[in-house]
Amino acid sequence: ISLLVVVVIAGGIYQWSAQQIAILNESPTPTYLDSFEKGAEDPKLAWTQVAQRNKSPLTWRTCEKIKVLVNPGEVKSAVMDVKEVIDEINQLTSLNFYYAGLTTKQPFVDISNQYEVIVGFYSEEQASDGFKFKDAVGLGSANGEFGEVKSGGIGMRTPAYQKANKTLRKQILLHEFGHVLGLDHVSKKNELMSVQTNGRVVDFNKETKEYFLSNPGCVK
Repeated sequence: ISLLVVVVIAGGIYQWSAQQIAILNESPTPTYLDSFEKGAEDPKLAWTQVAQRNKSPLTWRTCEKIKVLVNPGEVKSAVMDVKEVIDEINQLTSLNFYYAGLTTKQPFVDISNQYEVIVGFYSEEQASDGFKFKDAVGLGSANGEFGEVKSGGIGMRTPAYQKANKTLRKQILLHEFGHVLGLDHVSKKNELMSVQTNGRVVDFNKETKEYFLSNPGCVK
């Protein structure tokens, strides 16, 4: 079974406040392992950014409606695929993502701070410099300021996405939305947030669910 690689974008496009968070590029232990000690060899839950003060993960505020715009390119199933995934994300996290229509915007290029996620489907040739897929079929990132996520971007490489079956497409989209939620890659194999996907894992693991389910409600 061929494996598809999925990537979280870090570094320059993060717009976090340096005084409030552990900067990913500068920290020797950039991820926060919720149920494991830092440096654990086999983590199941990791975060791209954590607050310096209390080590809590940086993610979206549950009281905000979050627009999801889709630039489908040539992918006919794009809108339905995205709608299915955001329904699952909402049920798990108490967040309020909603499909807000089609767009010509491109993820990672047109960055908003207005509670907006852009999901784009395009080829390697169409990808902007600095955001090439290379071996990955998907890219995902979260952007924010003052300690909270306010926007995100997901890029899907076609025709690789089109060649995938429905289950694999769902896994890839859920994985990239995991990055939009603030989740990092984990080293544990056969997990949704592991670097390589095989189409068999279409759900977040127990540790991730327990975190989100234990932190419901609107955070002011």
